[in-house]
Amino acid sequence: MSGVANDPFATLGVDPGVSERELSAAYRGLAKRWHPDRGGGEGSAERMAELNEAYAVARSELRRAARTRRADPIVRRRPAPGTWLPDAMRRSLGWELLTALGEGEVVEVVTDAGTPGRGPIRLAVTDRRLLWLLDDAVTARVDWVRFGLIERVEHRKPLLGRGAVLRLHTKTGRRFAFADVKPEVAERIAARVSRAATAP
Repeated sequence: MSGVANDPFATLGVDPGVSERELSAAYRGLAKRWHPDRGGGEGSAERMAELNEAYAVARSELRRAARTRRADPIVRRRPAPGTWLPDAMRRSLGWELLTALGEGEVVEVVTDAGTPGRGPIRLAVTDRRLLWLLDDAVTARVDWVRFGLIERVEHRKPLLGRGAVLRLHTKTGRRFAFADVKPEVAERIAARVSRAATAP
């Protein structure tokens, strides 16, 4: 390569960030002026060789840069859900509850439960709400209620060795019941929800 073509873009009078189409247009314009068959004048053959070389190198560099961009795109990935939680907590929540969490939402309790007439439930209490996963549901598997919507919470002691029942009444009239909760966990959840529901 000649000395001038060490910077092929400067030889063709374009910036290195130029598109391939603009590069071709610049080359064609210069070729019309310097081509010996068009009467480019003295030294036109040398100048045309220089332009040809610069065009080949510049086009090659542009194509290589384009291939690199395609092969290694900048992928802006969203962080994995619940990365702020301990690994054990993330495992106990499972993928569906993790993806339902808001950014930075702290999970305080995770437990298994059931509901009358329904299958098992994974119940979680966070710093903002109570949320649960209905294991036997096909769609709408995750549901929740924010503490601010809870009017009252009750928990009943177990009968005949069964788990406790946790009942929620919301200000909108919705009611939720969670059965077969370990008594000490039901008591803890009831106390947490009551505190949050009565907070100013």
